[in-house]
Amino acid sequence: MNGTAIVKRFDSASALARLLSLPARTVQSWSDKNIIPSKWIPRGHAVGQALDPPLFYADFFIEEEPDGTQEEQPRRHAAAG
Repeated sequence: MNGTAIVKRFDSASALARLLSLPARTVQSWSDKNIIPSKWIPRGHAVGQALDPPLFYADFFIEEEPDGTQEEQPRRHAAAG
């Protein structure tokens, strides 16, 4: 899923913001940018456990394709220096 899809699973940015004790505009920006910042994924996952079906960690790292299919994005590794 992408940031927009994750936010939609909670029905609205405001609903997810309340669960995370964040301003609604912060969560709305995640939907607008289509990404959840990595520091919020653990808390998003935790509150997503109450959904039916629940969210899994993998949901935060899977992108939906335009045809509705999902594809896991390759993980990027920092270059060794």
